[in-house]
Amino acid sequence: MTPSLPELADMLRCPPVTDRAELRAISQRMLAMGCAAAIKLGEGGLYLAARGDAGRIASARLPANWLGVDHVEPCFVVDVANATGAGDSTIAGLLVGTELGLNAREAAALATGSGASRCAAGSARRMESAEAITRRIAKNWTKRRSAFESQARYRRETENRRRPAT
Repeated sequence: MTPSLPELADMLRCPPVTDRAELRAISQRMLAMGCAAAIKLGEGGLYLAARGDAGRIASARLPANWLGVDHVEPCFVVDVANATGAGDSTIAGLLVGTELGLNAREAAALATGSGASRCAAGSARRMESAEAITRRIAKNWTKRRSAFESQARYRRETENRRRPAT
């Protein structure tokens, strides 16, 4: 199951998730049902969490370096032509990265790169290959900021949105 954050909150009957602590808490509910969680954050990126249980990680055929992962991978900067299918492309990139034996951060970067490529392509037929996406990442492809990356940054951004215009 690879839900978006609003879908997951709705499925688990939770209020909307607005910060990293709430994101971690909702992922723990998913982890209770399995060994790893991938939660799509829309333009906020992708959140990966994995249990600290080596047996479960191994039985899921995940690399051992996924043990205890708690990671937000921001999206890459692109000019968006069409975002339809970006979430599916993100999960496809994650699966490719996992199959290639990448560590969680590398697989998450390939995942968000795949989603960004889909957004920029305008059509799924014009998406970049995993190899091309990996090359772009290696060349320091610029990432967007995600409110879920840093709780301190999230608080600052939230406070700025709440301030009345002067």
